Amino acid sequence: MAYAQVHSQVTSESLTEFVKEFNGITGAIPVTQEELQDTKQYITLRYPREFETISQISNKLGELVTYNLPDDYFSTFVSSINAVTAQDVVTVAKKYITPDKMMYVIMGDLKTIEPGIKALNLGEIHYLDADGNSVGE
Repeated sequence: MAYAQVHSQVTSESLTEFVKEFNGITGAIPVTQEELQDTKQYITLRYPREFETISQISNKLGELVTYNLPDDYFSTFVSSINAVTAQDVVTVAKKYITPDKMMYVIMGDLKTIEPGIKALNLGEIHYLDADGNSVGE
């Protein structure tokens, strides 16, 4: 899942950027070493913050059980992240990210965002109300 809060006037431009990034991460645009290093640092340097409160620790322990993670998962997390290569990113992205099967959920002022979204021709558009019920176009 990816998301962004943008002004209605730039919705189609933002959606275009999402599509570009999804296509790029699957190998069309190589992951640079700088991007990879920056991302690794972001993930690993903020990792300790995920254990600051009793609630956070409890949630993390719940993840061990929920996802059947090994007992040493937390102590090996940083080294595992640092071991990721650019090719690993592409391999996993190709397995799990399928841009041609994506569903985009967009909220905003219909009159403002609809023309740009339609112009992108990303597929069939379904209109829903705030309760998730289909509404006329």
